[in-house]
Amino acid sequence: MNRKVFLQLDEHRSLNFKNDVVYKCPICHKGELYWNVVKHLGGCWGCPHKPGYNLKTIKRIAKLNYMSFNSVAAKTPAPPVDLKEYTPDLPVEAQAFLCGDKSIPPQYLDLFEWNEENRQIAVQLFNCNSYEDDGTRISRSIDYKGWYIDAAAEKQDYIFIPEPELRGPALFLVEGVFDAVSIAPYSFSIALLGTAIYDHPGEYIAKLCKDHGLTPVIWMDEDKAGTKGMLLLKQRLRFGYGLHYEQVVFQEPNDIRPSQIRDIVGDMDTKIIQRLSQ
Repeated sequence: MNRKVFLQLDEHRSLNFKNDVVYKCPICHKGELYWNVVKHLGGCWGCPHKPGYNLKTIKRIAKLNYMSFNSVAAKTPAPPVDLKEYTPDLPVEAQAFLCGDKSIPPQYLDLFEWNEENRQIAVQLFNCNSYEDDGTRISRSIDYKGWYIDAAAEKQDYIFIPEPELRGPALFLVEGVFDAVSIAPYSFSIALLGTAIYDHPGEYIAKLCKDHGLTPVIWMDEDKAGTKGMLLLKQRLRFGYGLHYEQVVFQEPNDIRPSQIRDIVGDMDTKIIQRLSQ
């Protein structure tokens, strides 16, 4: 079954009490194409010979895109509830951590919130599935490494956009929050919150690039995870969305001086403009 048909299946999803994700089958047109998210088994019970399908694709759709189901009707899951209390007022130690240790431009401190109990900074994320800021945050302690999405949210649906303002022809795709904020004074940037790009963020970024004539620029660390992530990201951008991309081969933005970031962004803008003018 081709990709187009599976995208059509996504419009008929639901989840029953047996943890079966149910689709309308494109062959027999009955709502009996199942994928069990616990047992990882599936097939169509409506077709005479119960034909096999691309189960890997069904599994991907089932895990990432299902709706809760009760005996009356399917309904959209409630937004995640964040139990931590945050304040926009950053203490001196948090400001020193961001501006000193992480070289965050002072004008972007208002992006960060503070949780006193856990000594954590946090930023709000953008949901690429619902196209909104639904209050979900990603946070980390100023005392040790590690970012965590606070609420019970699907990480695959979220990205971080420090400033939704188009500047130049480039859209920089980076791994982390600090990297995206470091680039923000000079260009539009998005943090993928890792080295992978999933369906909803990928579709959002592709639409953004095509609607505004932007060229995605990959800027990731050249460690093992970053190298593998860049390879998969390149394939996804080119063959999945038909986008021409560029790449920055350098240290991560958060590890270099602002003047270096400004120069790299300027050189990349010039390169993109020259390519588009040919």
